[in-house]
Amino acid sequence: MKIAGYRDLNTAETDLVAKIQAMGQEIDALIAQMRGVPAPAQINPADGQPLPAKELAIAAPDATVKVDMAVSLDSMALQDQPPVIDQRWLSLAQKQLADGILSLTRAVTQPTSF
Repeated sequence: MKIAGYRDLNTAETDLVAKIQAMGQEIDALIAQMRGVPAPAQINPADGQPLPAKELAIAAPDATVKVDMAVSLDSMALQDQPPVIDQRWLSLAQKQLADGILSLTRAVTQPTSF
């Protein structure tokens, strides 16, 4: 099937695009998995445990900044707690990685239009 604005791809190019898309799906799954990890502002500074949902709304974001994160992370590691994930950086990574997958795909397909 011919797609307007794209050249015909040979088998090697089609396979390469399929690999790029598969890698994109793997990255998407990793990001989705990481979305389930508590953010720094959702960690109780006193015990390193995730805050209950009702306390999230009233927790001061600056409270976790003043916490000695090395101690919190060490105690979390000892208790097999999940890592602390900054969701802002994760969102930035998601956008940039999506742009990268798109760029890789366009490098192979070489569309003739915007």
